[in-house]
Amino acid sequence: MTPEQKQQMGDAIVRSPANPVQQIRPGDDDDLIDAYTKTAQAPAQDGKSPWKPPSGPAACSATPW
Repeated sequence: MTPEQKQQMGDAIVRSPANPVQQIRPGDDDDLIDAYTKTAQAPAQDGKSPWKPPSGPAACSATPW
């Protein structure tokens, strides 16, 4: 992944309030992998999945999916 893609992925992960990860150093591959893993293993909170992309026009430009 390019540094820009890593930044976008990190931003998308921390943007969800249902996500247990609230801070990522996108330049650190191990930190990004750890955040991705924790997000994948996180249970839904209040019916919201940590993987649900943020909504709205601004969210679409930074969401990698």
